[in-house]
Amino acid sequence: MANFLTSTAADILERYPDFQKIGIVLPSRRAAVFLKKELSKLITKPVFSPYITTIEDFMLQSLGWQQADQPSLMFKLYDSYAAVAPEPKESFADFSQWAHLLLADFNELDRYRVNAREVFDYLADVERIKKWDLDPEKEMSELVQNYLKLWRLLPDVYTHFTERLKEEKVVYQGLAYREMADTISTHTETLKQQFEKFVFIGFNALNASEEEILRTLYHEGLADFYWDVDEYYFNDIDQEAGNFLRQSKLVQELIEKEDFRWMHNSLSEIPKNIEVVNVSGRQQQAIAANAAVLRFQEKQLEDVAVVLADEEMLMPFLNNLAAGVSTLNVTMGLPLSNTPVAGFFQLLLEMFQEFESSGRRDKEGHPSFHFQKWDDMLGHPLFKRWVGDSVSTESLRYYMRKQNRIFISAAELQQESGDTLNAEFVQFFANQSNTLSQIWASLAKLAERLHEAQPEKTSLLQSLFGFYKLFNRLSLLMAEYPYVEDIKTALRFYKDLLKSETLDLYGEPLSGLQVMGVLETRTLDFKNIVMTSLNEDILPKGRSDNSLIPFDIKREFGLPTYLDKDAVFAYHFYRLIQRAENITLIYNGLSEGLGSGEPSRFIKQLEYELPKANRRVKFEYLNPTFEVKIEDKNATDIVKTPAIMERLKEMAVKGFSATAITDYINDPVEFYKKRVLNLQEADEVEEVAGYDKQGNVVHNILERLYSVMEGDEILKCKSVLKANDPAFALSEEEIRNLVVDELRKEAKLADLDVGKNLLIREILVGMLVNFLRKEKEELEILESQNEVLSLLGLELDLSCQMSLKDGQEVKLKGIVDRVDRIGDELRVIDYKTGSVIDGNLSIKIMSDLRQPKEKNKSLQLLMYAYLYFNNYKDYDSLNAGIISLRNVSKWPIPFKMGKTTEVNRELVSEFEDFLRTLMEEIFDESIPFSKKLLTLESDE
Repeated sequence: MANFLTSTAADILERYPDFQKIGIVLPSRRAAVFLKKELSKLITKPVFSPYITTIEDFMLQSLGWQQADQPSLMFKLYDSYAAVAPEPKESFADFSQWAHLLLADFNELDRYRVNAREVFDYLADVERIKKWDLDPEKEMSELVQNYLKLWRLLPDVYTHFTERLKEEKVVYQGLAYREMADTISTHTETLKQQFEKFVFIGFNALNASEEEILRTLYHEGLADFYWDVDEYYFNDIDQEAGNFLRQSKLVQELIEKEDFRWMHNSLSEIPKNIEVVNVSGRQQQAIAANAAVLRFQEKQLEDVAVVLADEEMLMPFLNNLAAGVSTLNVTMGLPLSNTPVAGFFQLLLEMFQEFESSGRRDKEGHPSFHFQKWDDMLGHPLFKRWVGDSVSTESLRYYMRKQNRIFISAAELQQESGDTLNAEFVQFFANQSNTLSQIWASLAKLAERLHEAQPEKTSLLQSLFGFYKLFNRLSLLMAEYPYVEDIKTALRFYKDLLKSETLDLYGEPLSGLQVMGVLETRTLDFKNIVMTSLNEDILPKGRSDNSLIPFDIKREFGLPTYLDKDAVFAYHFYRLIQRAENITLIYNGLSEGLGSGEPSRFIKQLEYELPKANRRVKFEYLNPTFEVKIEDKNATDIVKTPAIMERLKEMAVKGFSATAITDYINDPVEFYKKRVLNLQEADEVEEVAGYDKQGNVVHNILERLYSVMEGDEILKCKSVLKANDPAFALSEEEIRNLVVDELRKEAKLADLDVGKNLLIREILVGMLVNFLRKEKEELEILESQNEVLSLLGLELDLSCQMSLKDGQEVKLKGIVDRVDRIGDELRVIDYKTGSVIDGNLSIKIMSDLRQPKEKNKSLQLLMYAYLYFNNYKDYDSLNAGIISLRNVSKWPIPFKMGKTTEVNRELVSEFEDFLRTLMEEIFDESIPFSKKLLTLESDE
């Protein structure tokens, strides 16, 4: 069976031999391109083409009007609102949040020729009833009164708005349709002078305005029609796809006069192979769609269409494009918001908004911005095109991290770059006092410069040009309509506008694989269809009617509801598959976001209803599997090569700390990366003092308080701690000053009076206050018992050598926070600012120390004891413990082996054997670094 446009073209040439005198009106420009192709196939000699246009352009050209863009309409609508609304008026920022809904409703009211005043008065009454109170003495609040006044105001807004647009002859679609319908009788004579006949092709859901226009033209002998209708859904009143056609008075009249072209039985007669594919997520939909395309490559790709019900699927589909697809045509357009350029300009606008909120400047008065914004900016590919290749972005990033600069200005970056950053760059960020119009103009200028700096014609050029036009338009609008008062509102307005801006993807419209949205399929036929996102709430859209007018009121006044819109897309769906033979329908079976994972009801309708009308329908469900490679655990094994062994020997000379050894116990592979390869985490700018910095602050303060000082220099630790020492008389404010000084030294943080740093500061102050109070209490108890606490060392740096069985010498090292003595009891103390539980410091057998992470603190204390005994021979036993500054009530938490807290030389000798075994394992060339799979535990 010939496709619709082929049959239509042939019939037009037969009916209208002198066809350059007719006008042809189609639903879309894409349909016009394909019709021209079909006409050219049938014409054997040069002829003038007929006038071919879209229904929308036909209306505008007949009236001599132009289509207004959405941003202009928003501002003009606010103009009208401000002109008729009493004080107090809503700001544009508030108005713009619902104005797009009002515009959409105005458009529908006009398309269906409904009296706007009647609708909004009715709606105002409904809203008033909702707010009605049974208590007659209870007055409505001012907020409720203003709310109800707004509904009464809308008819006046509509009248003022539409009259102004008509005067300017720049309108929205619905207003053009309504005006054409209201005045069609005055246009017919002019149209007759221009054309013998208008041929309307491929229409379906006519609104009231279209119905009036087309019927009038038909009655005047000016209109002819070609419809693409299948009896399957037209004759079955249960099929929503035929709703609009069955209800159309024009269609009924044409059928009665036997002037209806065409009704056919394609759905019932043409064999169809229908495959329904259930996959999870967009990425798998894209892969499945491309896999379906691969089957048709041996045939002509011109007869294959990929239809994306969800246009967000475009980029996933193109990113997974099947090999061998050399030509394709994409007509749906790529949203500008999805291009890499969008992220760059979004970042700049966010920086403007940040300064508007903070007003932060550097010492010289230049606007300063958060380091993360700068980090993102410096890393963006377009930044280099802006400032040139001479600028070292990495050196600037390193500078921010090294100096821990949380806020920094463009001028400071220029100075740090050695003035390789140009003055234009600095000036761009310095102009924060510009008007919004000037800001958009500066962004347009930047887009133009980046466009000129792009040497090749790529999609990047198209994107930059698109943003250049958008920013210029916004600059003009902001100058003409000074309603937007801040960057925040401007940015929201920009984001809404950006959603509707698209980038045309160039392709050959008549060859190659055709990729389109559902609306682009109107009048077109393909033998092979691949359709994605066949999910409920996508196709059909379902209950997602964005409107100020409720469902019931729409039904009352004959306005289209979401049910009608579902019927429109049902027609598009069935019309698309009418003549198709191979149909692949892909849906997302994964419930994610707002998606339910439910297949479209159109799929179920095809499965249960179509086979009854067409026995040659083959219906099949597919659940494709995607291969997932799981790496063998041995793939994480790292063999100790000669180079690695050499590096381990270097480490043996420099020394292994307790932390390095616990790194190996926790994860040998991470030990290899961190210690052997020396892969440290990259320096980052810290807005908040990290745990390591907090620990250093506490350690440094306690060392200074417990030491003999000469100015700022520590000479030695005090020999004896006493309850009347100055450290224990410090006020909370004095301790706070010490904490602030140390935090600024350690973390290079200037602002410690707000946010998380304020909380951290006060937590550290509280820890030290509680620690010193507890220490003083302990000292007072000791002094009452005539005991003395002697300090033998603070931050004691210890090391010793260990010989392995192969003769390898290994240095072991550690810094002990505190060694003291009470009477005959020697204590090795470690301070911790984090939480510590008793179980962390308790082992039953030495091999318990191999438990990853859980026993790290026990190993650390035994390591300190081992180092102390190897450096000092005057003691044969000691107690080791941790003072947790989070919980000073346990003072200290002792290390236990079994039930004993004593750490003697015999126990340390056993630990030495354990440690030697561990070190020999590290230095054993035959044992690779492997991921830990098991946790070793002692028997109960």
